Amino acid sequence: MRCVESLRANPHASMALRGRYEVPVDWSWLGRSCSSRIDTVGDGFITELKTSNTTQPDRFRGACLGRLAYHAQLGFYAMAAEHIGSKPREAYIVGVETSAPYAVTVFRLTPRALEMGQRMCRVWMEQLLACEASDEWPSYTQALLDLDLPDDDEFKLIIDGEEVEAA
Repeated sequence: MRCVESLRANPHASMALRGRYEVPVDWSWLGRSCSSRIDTVGDGFITELKTSNTTQPDRFRGACLGRLAYHAQLGFYAMAAEHIGSKPREAYIVGVETSAPYAVTVFRLTPRALEMGQRMCRVWMEQLLACEASDEWPSYTQALLDLDLPDDDEFKLIIDGEEVEAA
């Protein structure tokens, strides 16, 4: 309930979460069946609601654009929304922290971020289609990789949560 209270108290989050919720979309893209469940479909926008241990803007932005690729998820959802007659002009990510003080951060994706997300989805879909067609599912790499430590000035040895001098 504290998360909900924080979301309601934030004017940007309240606006971005106004609309239809958990909207299911079954659609086809590049000849393949797709299924999406969009958190919020509003009047001219879509929103993805995320919980996080931190929504500190720089850290949350890094997670959104990095390994979590939320811009790609929203790019995919934007294409899905068009199949139900909603042409989103904007896309939002609303993050709320799962512990006190339940901070809320709202990002509006730029058109460039949304376009790049859609491009990522296209590459991934083409890879999936190629793997399905060939029934070949390659590993991450076929090469032998070296594992080395970073330079001393970059390396920190942590034991039991304490930094230890590397000898």
